[in-house]
Amino acid sequence: MGNRYDILFSIRIDHEFFNNSYLPVDIIPCTETSSLLKGLKANISIHNNLLNVVIPALDNKPIDIIAKGTTFKFYFRTKDSRFNNLTGGVQSIPQKVLYFTNFQSQNLGNLTFLSAPVAKYTKNQTYEHGDLASNASGAIYESLLTNKSGATSKGLTNTSYWKKLDASLMYVSPADQINKVNNVLTSTFDPLITSLDVSVKQFNPLSNAFDLDALPSLNRTFSIPTGEVSIGIDSLLSSRYRATFNGVESEVFYKDEELFKNNFNGVIEIAHHDLLPDAGKLIDGDGLLKRPTFGILFKSRSLLWRYVTKTPDDVTSLVDINDDSFGFAKDTDKSFLSNKLMELEENSSRTIVLKKGSIVKSFVLQTPQAQTLKKIIKDNNTFLVTEVFINF
Repeated sequence: MGNRYDILFSIRIDHEFFNNSYLPVDIIPCTETSSLLKGLKANISIHNNLLNVVIPALDNKPIDIIAKGTTFKFYFRTKDSRFNNLTGGVQSIPQKVLYFTNFQSQNLGNLTFLSAPVAKYTKNQTYEHGDLASNASGAIYESLLTNKSGATSKGLTNTSYWKKLDASLMYVSPADQINKVNNVLTSTFDPLITSLDVSVKQFNPLSNAFDLDALPSLNRTFSIPTGEVSIGIDSLLSSRYRATFNGVESEVFYKDEELFKNNFNGVIEIAHHDLLPDAGKLIDGDGLLKRPTFGILFKSRSLLWRYVTKTPDDVTSLVDINDDSFGFAKDTDKSFLSNKLMELEENSSRTIVLKKGSIVKSFVLQTPQAQTLKKIIKDNNTFLVTEVFINF
């Protein structure tokens, strides 16, 4: 075979809501990765939600040596203002960022998912509808009702409270969120402290551990007991870190000014190293390209649907003839509420039949698009509702 370009890896970001098209998203290499790719004579091609990194290759092997420990870093940013409304399983938190790496990759079918495992179900947590949890074997479940913590918490086998999801898919969840920090790291203490020892370690892709000294150890004493301490970290490079305060490890945090400047939703780091799980490796033991496609999948939000008619009282029934497994009941003088949670879906329509006295009329309506959401209390459970207005 001759000298040609071949795929080093691909990244694909999907969202179940956009099942007939693609998630509007920007995938952008950081400055250092752009320089790295230029040095490798690599090219990036982006088509909708799919990014391909291609490099010069001969007989299925890279022409240039890619050093062990090399990390390719990308930011991503969604371009749909409804993203948070449309997304189930995980919600945006201002002080956190989504973080994905092939150090935690798992192959399912044609995709190697970059999401961390969904947190195991525990009785010590209250679950709201739409929250995700997993069992001991890793199967993922979606909460259908408010499930309070404690002895009365309903386990994953209770089908009134939990719905088992497709075993071939891995969804983005709170396990993929880490704290984002700019130039100041702040920690709080209870009880108050009068002295502080701080060390900060950077993640080391060569050892897959936080074992690189990032800052000199810091020791402070306080004449007045304090409950909050801030330290400057502006000298740190953009990376993942873990701090230890008085012998107690903090949560992992990501230090990166670009996250604050550009309102990115997340960071994706693709490393080349022997310590990676086999599904996450870019090159096999014989030096041959594996061409993995790394996937990130957001779940469509499940919520109650409400159809609102034009005039009160007159409409006596509403039926969705697409699916007889659920129904609608009147919940106000001119609205009908679904009796179960429904997933949002783009470019989908439903046939709705309404009865008004002796008049029966059908409408073909687009499914709810979640421009706005409302919160309601129903049967002592809190639900989110999206509405569709009918001119009848």
